[in-house]
This record gives sequence, C-alpha cells and structure tokens, in this order.
Amino acid sequence: MESSDLAVVKEEPKDELDFPEFVFVNTAVKIEGCESNVFKEESLPSTSGLPQNKEQLKEITFLTCKEDNCSKKSLKGGFCRIHGGTHPKCKEVNCSKQALKGGFCKDHGGTHPKCKEVNCSKRALKGRFCRDHGGTYPKCKEENCSKNALMGGFCKDHGGTYPKCKGVNCSKHALKGGFCRDHGGTYPKCKGVNCSKLALKGGFCRDHGGTYPKCKEVNCSNNSLKGGFCKDHGGTYPKCKEVNCSKHALKGGICRDHGGTYPKCKE
Repeated sequence: MESSDLAVVKEEPKDELDFPEFVFVNTAVKIEGCESNVFKEESLPSTSGLPQNKEQLKEITFLTCKEDNCSKKSLKGGFCRIHGGTHPKCKEVNCSKQALKGGFCKDHGGTHPKCKEVNCSKRALKGRFCRDHGGTYPKCKEENCSKNALMGGFCKDHGGTYPKCKGVNCSKHALKGGFCRDHGGTYPKCKGVNCSKLALKGGFCRDHGGTYPKCKEVNCSNNSLKGGFCKDHGGTYPKCKEVNCSKHALKGGICRDHGGTYPKCKE
C-alpha cells in the first residue's frame, strides 16, 4: 500500500475535566483533652548567643556579687570575698583547704590555673594571667587598703598571715616551693632576662630596678629589717642559721665565723 492511499483521520479534542478552583480554607477544630505540640519558630529561644565550643565557654562572664553596686566576681554563697562569699573547699574528706582546679587542694592533687598567654605555663593570678603578662595579686579585703592579700584575705597589717613551711613541725615562712629556706624553699629570682639574682620589691633585683621594702614607720624611708621596721624603729637583722649562733647573718645566711661573706662592690 502506498502512502497516498492512507486515510487521514482528524481526532476531535476531548473536553478537559472541569476541576473546581482551589481555595484555602481556615477551619477551627476543637479537640477535647489534646494540646497542640506545634510551636511558633519565633517563640523558641535563640541559640545564636550560646557558646559553640569549649574556648567560648571560658569567656562566659562570671556572675557578680549580689551586694548592691558591687561588680566583683561572686563566690560560694553568691557574694564576693569582701561581702562574705567563700571559696569552695577541697573535696578530700576532712580537708578544709581551698579547692583548686579539679576540686582538690594542692596537697590532694588540685592544680593552680595556668596563665592564658600562649605557651606560658606560669601560674595565673587575678585576671587569669601571670605576673609577667599582666596578672595581679589579690588585694587586702580591708576597705581602702591596696596592699597585697596574704592568707586569710588580708595584708599583714590587717591580720593576714604568710603561708607556713610544709616541713613537719616547722613554723617558718614558706618560700618558693612551699618550704622555708632550711627545707629547700627558694627565694624568687629577678625577672630580668638571664638574671639569677634574688628579686626585690617589684620582682627585679637591685641592678634591674628592684627596691628594698621600706620601714613601716610613718614618714620613715629607711630600708626595713626583720619585722618590717628599720633598726631605729625596732627591726632586727637576720641571725646566723647555724644552730645556737646569735650573730648577724651575712651573705649565705650565716655569720662570718660559719662561712658567710660580705657583699662585694658592684663596680
């Protein structure tokens, strides 16, 4: 059969289905004893302000003291140290020492927080930095007193006490390391680069700008001796460390008869 013999059939289009127009309808439905679990998105609390990682958690602002007009950090009880707040105690049974990092005191494994400065392992002070990076020592709790606080939160003049040597039955002042000089404690060294001399007031030796503490007597500029006063106001020179020797100590902590030496000229 040839293509010219094919009959062409024209198909008439069928009528399209007639759907009704779509209309949105709001219908109130009352269901007894059932409460909707659908929440509006805007009613949910925003999480954008929450810390996203561990480092941001450290930057959360500490709660402040509940005392009116006091912006200091609150301690246990909701108040700062001056207004009655207390530091948490060591978690070890029957230990009343202050807790450090980890919840225990130093003797039971607690550690002091470290300076926030990168690659610095020194102990953090107030401000979370070490002394070299801007940290500061806590001040005396006595009103209008700017001296550094000792044990108890006060300076020496207001009842604070120096920590005692950790040696058994030793009541001497502790030095660096927690022991007195006789039990291995050491005096702090000068902060000057590559300087091993003993630090004076200010953290430096005399050659690098450190100064000797002054007599506590009003309007007296003499250097203080043992007791915090100069010789004229009752201060005393340190005694020789040798047993039963009452002579003045020289360089090395002992008198001349026991090997002590006089300081040499710096010239």
